[in-house]
Amino acid sequence: MFIHWIVLFFPSIQTQSLVSYNHPIFPPSSSWSPTATTFANHSQIGWNPIGLHIDSTNSIYTFNRDNGQILIWSNNSTKILYSNLSSSARSIFVTVNREIFIGDSGSIKQISPNTTSIINISSICYGLFVDLNNSLYCSMYSRHRIVRLRLNVVETIAGNGSAGSTANQLEGPFGIFVDTNFDLYVADFENDRVQLFRSGQTNAITVAGGQIIKLKNPSHVILDGKKYVFIADGGNHRIIGSNENGFRCIVGCSGSGGSTQEKLRFPRSLAFDSFGNLFVTDLNNSRIQKFERITWLKFERSREFSIVPDVLFNCTSQWILKNSSNTILIETGFSELFIPARKLPLGVYKLEFTGCLTSLIYIEIIPTNIIPNLVQFGTSMITSGFEQDLKLDPGTYSIDPDLVSFDSTVNFQFI
Repeated sequence: MFIHWIVLFFPSIQTQSLVSYNHPIFPPSSSWSPTATTFANHSQIGWNPIGLHIDSTNSIYTFNRDNGQILIWSNNSTKILYSNLSSSARSIFVTVNREIFIGDSGSIKQISPNTTSIINISSICYGLFVDLNNSLYCSMYSRHRIVRLRLNVVETIAGNGSAGSTANQLEGPFGIFVDTNFDLYVADFENDRVQLFRSGQTNAITVAGGQIIKLKNPSHVILDGKKYVFIADGGNHRIIGSNENGFRCIVGCSGSGGSTQEKLRFPRSLAFDSFGNLFVTDLNNSRIQKFERITWLKFERSREFSIVPDVLFNCTSQWILKNSSNTILIETGFSELFIPARKLPLGVYKLEFTGCLTSLIYIEIIPTNIIPNLVQFGTSMITSGFEQDLKLDPGTYSIDPDLVSFDSTVNFQFI
């Protein structure tokens, strides 16, 4: 079977350039292909890979603990920058100036193209992060705390040094993330939770785990551009993420670990590229997996649409349309597909086309983009996809959102 993703409509993906990593702003309906492609395997990155960083130019950084090498993929080429790491290396972070920090055995190695310096520290850093003030954070698994290095001063900013599960304690912290407000997120590995320490606070808020969503040994946490949380839920062999509707499983959602392309076996780190594609270090499968972000063809419900292949097939052709629960709604025996206006409810659908091969297309049926406009010193009007001096209360602008008509219940105010 040949699977081909057909992409026509690209929702806007925005990133912020003040930081060295990508944290895209995703549309609410974003999802990722459940089937990965292997970006790198054990012959390149060694056994049991851990660290991963993708910068804003989509250069990908990791390290091979078997031979001590730092690997960089950039502009379709692979570069080896350094070859003197120990097998105890656990974390990596790259700054906007492309300085590489590696949490190695009892030290943090700071590596640039021409120099290497070593910061001696009393523990292996299972997570590293550099904030907007160039302060360096280290997650100390065995000491149950997060420290910050700033102006040659080392200070504990999270955890009190003793293992525990109270609001001011950690037990075996792994990955960390510091947002642009200097709030600290911690993958509290042994406590099966992700903790948020607001800037300057020593008591944390649990943002994942417990009654919110069940976690098992979370190993890494990152944020998108809207500060929604994405977590490597290591012991559950999956990646989960949040949006305005709460948490949901992103990839590895079968409930068990494995080595096939739709499964993970203890995911350790994760990162986005600038397109919103998700990369995961798949620890026990010794590989880095890439899960592509899915985009949809979008159609307004008030309009008919058709899809016609531009090639001729000398075999039986068929379209099957399924809803989100995988129920077959439409099945045809033709190579052309026609959907009348207002045939389908609003939502996301999967189209499967079989014609000597099988292709998949995802479509989203969206409301008609009709916006009424009131001109302050002119004639009122209704236009499509244009807004002027008006703040509209969605949902009350029409008796039927699929019709180009409006009633007296429309709510608006001048802005």
